[in-house]
Amino acid sequence: MWERRLGLLVCLAVASLSALWLLYGVMRSEQLWVSLRYQLAYFGLPAGLLVASLGALFIASPLRLAAGASLIALPAALYCAELALSLTQQTRSELGRDRGAPLAAGGDRRSMLDVVRDLRAAGERAYPLLGPWEFLVRRPGWRSDGPLDVGERRILPFGGVPDARIVYCQEGTDWFTYRSDRHGFNNPDEIWDLPRVQLAAVGNSWILGACLPGAGALPELLRARTASFLNVSAGGTGPLIRLGMIEEYLAPRR
Repeated sequence: MWERRLGLLVCLAVASLSALWLLYGVMRSEQLWVSLRYQLAYFGLPAGLLVASLGALFIASPLRLAAGASLIALPAALYCAELALSLTQQTRSELGRDRGAPLAAGGDRRSMLDVVRDLRAAGERAYPLLGPWEFLVRRPGWRSDGPLDVGERRILPFGGVPDARIVYCQEGTDWFTYRSDRHGFNNPDEIWDLPRVQLAAVGNSWILGACLPGAGALPELLRARTASFLNVSAGGTGPLIRLGMIEEYLAPRR
């Protein structure tokens, strides 16, 4: 009898926590719907646990407790693994933290912060990448109070630092950098002097060109076909931010 009651309580607890977790994700969808990772963590996983826990209520009592325990163990194991990776893995995009081996033999061993410092020492106005998601997503060691307060308005910057050398990422031997335009995007600045453009792109880091230096990056391939190409992409953006980019920058140039 106790196994039946305990299994029922475990499944109901998992269902309740999953529903609250999913509700939190829905309420903060604009801040969290910025990448596949966050979509899976705050929408996909809790929705799957909710459906599975409710379904476990209708199975035989001897199996219900085992199913409930499994539903608890699965997300716990996933998040323990995520925590371990976040504490031990050093990525190439962390400012000043990466002192490990390069991602490819003979590659640039400098961290992002080192690259920025070297460019500034050479007289160039250089900054690390700063995208809109930096103002929305909270993560360990990174404090963000959300969009900027400018007067009585709350502003979310879509572009990065304008008119600067932006240091983005490294997945091969060299760091991917680009010269930002007047709005902080990866374009020649003179593209904004045109009243209309023939081709435009909006998207995430793939469309931005990360992390492929040189003429092989997607924006450069498209720009080689037409000089009237406008790229208003930013890494880590979701559909709501991209809609804002279209309304702000592309709609006036249709």
